[in-house]
Amino acid sequence: MKTSAAFSYGFNLIELMITIAIAMILMFVAVPGYQVIMSKERFTNATNNLYNAYRYARSEAIKSAAPMRLVPIDSSWAKGWQVLDVNNIVLQQAGAPHSSVTVTGNEIKILGTGALTTSASFKITDTTNTRYLCVLSSGQSQLQEGACS
Repeated sequence: MKTSAAFSYGFNLIELMITIAIAMILMFVAVPGYQVIMSKERFTNATNNLYNAYRYARSEAIKSAAPMRLVPIDSSWAKGWQVLDVNNIVLQQAGAPHSSVTVTGNEIKILGTGALTTSASFKITDTTNTRYLCVLSSGQSQLQEGACS
């Protein structure tokens, strides 16, 4: 009797269909979780960028003993924000937050001592999260879940 030495290489149709089905199941499970992660990351990124811009402005004000301002770009926080010195020179600029993130608050002026003329607050929101950047008139700042008091 003669035996055949022929080998079959590749996948047959059943194996290919099972592989595609497993890949689709994994994709349906992973994509919604990825969207939640990306939403949280966008929110956290905007919050941290604003907080760090304030801390940088305060640090520069103390270092130079001159006032600094944290202002929205073109009067809109949706376009980003920048730190300006006493001569309106841009020292730092942050780009616009993601369109799903909203920032509200007023322009602030930090005196050369690190204090503010009055306390300030910023509200950062997206579809599921809200955080507040609270700045006391002494210049101390805090990020918190609840509204500033």
